[in-house]
Amino acid sequence: MHVTVAYSRAPVDWFKFPSWFAADDLVVPAGGPRRVETFDGDVSVLRFASEPLNLRWDEFRRGGCSWDHPSYAPHITFAGRLGTADPSRLKAFAGELRFGPEEFAPI
Repeated sequence: MHVTVAYSRAPVDWFKFPSWFAADDLVVPAGGPRRVETFDGDVSVLRFASEPLNLRWDEFRRGGCSWDHPSYAPHITFAGRLGTADPSRLKAFAGELRFGPEEFAPI
């Protein structure tokens, strides 16, 4: 499982973006809008609202990261295709979401 905040095909100097919550976990409180969706036709995600993740994504975009999608939607990628299951019929996890430090890696 993972949350992608930035995925840049363009070269990026990652040192321009020091981790902004290294001392504490990023916590998304329980509740709020959530649903299970399929992204790009082949990955299953839990979509949720998070202003801090939206702001971080915007920081990466303003810093020169490329982005292959029309917008950013905070989500946790948790599985590949769900087969014949309809994602809209799955109950989305509504509890607290806690994320550890960011990981930076080349693609």
